[in-house]
Amino acid sequence: MSKEAAAEENLVADHLGAVVRCPSVSFQDPSERQLEPFLTLHELLEELFPRTHRTLNRQVVGGASLLYHWPGRDPGIAPVLLMAHLDVVPVEPETERAWKYPPFGGIVADGYVWGRGALDTKSTLVGILEAVEALLARGFQPMRSVYLAFGHDEEVGGKDGARAIAEVLQARGVRLAWVLDEGGAVLDRGLVMRVPVPVALVGIAEKGYLTVEIAAHGPGGHAATPPRRTAVTELVRLLLRLEKRLFPTRIEEPVASLLKALAPALPWPVGAILSHPKAFSLLVQRVLLGNPNTAALVRTTQAITLLRAGNKENVVPQSAKATVNLRILPGETTDTVLARLRQVVGPRGRVEPLGRGWNPSPVTDPRGPAFHTVRKVVESVFPDSIVVPNLVSGATDSRYYQPLSEAVFRFAPLVLGTGDLPRVHGTDERVSVENLVRCVRFYEKLIAGACGTGGDPS
Repeated sequence: MSKEAAAEENLVADHLGAVVRCPSVSFQDPSERQLEPFLTLHELLEELFPRTHRTLNRQVVGGASLLYHWPGRDPGIAPVLLMAHLDVVPVEPETERAWKYPPFGGIVADGYVWGRGALDTKSTLVGILEAVEALLARGFQPMRSVYLAFGHDEEVGGKDGARAIAEVLQARGVRLAWVLDEGGAVLDRGLVMRVPVPVALVGIAEKGYLTVEIAAHGPGGHAATPPRRTAVTELVRLLLRLEKRLFPTRIEEPVASLLKALAPALPWPVGAILSHPKAFSLLVQRVLLGNPNTAALVRTTQAITLLRAGNKENVVPQSAKATVNLRILPGETTDTVLARLRQVVGPRGRVEPLGRGWNPSPVTDPRGPAFHTVRKVVESVFPDSIVVPNLVSGATDSRYYQPLSEAVFRFAPLVLGTGDLPRVHGTDERVSVENLVRCVRFYEKLIAGACGTGGDPS
């Protein structure tokens, strides 16, 4: 490695370490949320990336989110938007001792940057800003405008951050050529349906989201003389009924396109079958249902996450409640999902939504010019991988930008192996320095390619 390359690696790693040391935590309880760490992070970013802050227009939105505008030379070309988020999830106090290095230490050691947010998503935050800083140092001026949007509350829904930024852009009449957020990554060989090469999962759609409460009621009384059927036993019966009547399976876009893209990398007859997922629908579904990760691609999922009943050990409770979280497959809506749950639960229980939820996103065209632009850069930075469209099961801030663009992508330019996946929101979160450098390269090439002379055709 040259001295210049080593110096660059050290600088990028040190920058991410400094950003990780800002404990910009989003707590679920609003009373626990603090603004000060985010304002400190704003100041740090200004210090670490001086050219960016001298050249781009920066606006604080919603109290702590950041919106940057890099004006293009041709205002007639639709701008693009790159996303990350500033906030991280808390570290459970009882797990802190299990960390190899302090969770907010930002330690660079063993070839990694360690700490909460190193993967989700301060790595892409730093990657984007490092890329802009490097391009500015070379005198690059984009032909089309570039927006950078960094929300401060993605981990708790994004209502005050990404939603507010999207509303600002919408009020200005901004129409985006494409949007790129987190959501997919490059999964190492063997992790995606045993494909023997790395697979770059570029999300072109996102499942919908709904949380409901299922309640059952029954006679109370003294625990010494309990009734035959209680609210708790009734709730258990309802939940067992729910588990036995899972949502129906089917292959929708973009899953059909995902399977077709994977097919050439798989041996016969698996590859031949996946090349025609609709024709072999029942067989393909049976294979996908064998793994929880792939099962989520073909059905609306339901997970019982919270149970509540009673307040004293010798009192039979008169009500029992369960919280169920659902991720909705394209082709269904929050209304159809709610109607089905009520039908399954029947008159002996009550099903009510908690919050508004949202429908699945539209599906971005994987044959369109915007996807082609992203694909070319992924193939350039990760030449050993195959690039496939994907359905993202989790929720991202990108949903707030759907009204502003027909092309919304969800992809973080990081290679993740088996050991990396549990670290996201878990103990010993870390990102390799090699990964981080590739991340910067990806954003440099993407901005230069999509926003250079003439821009891309999207």
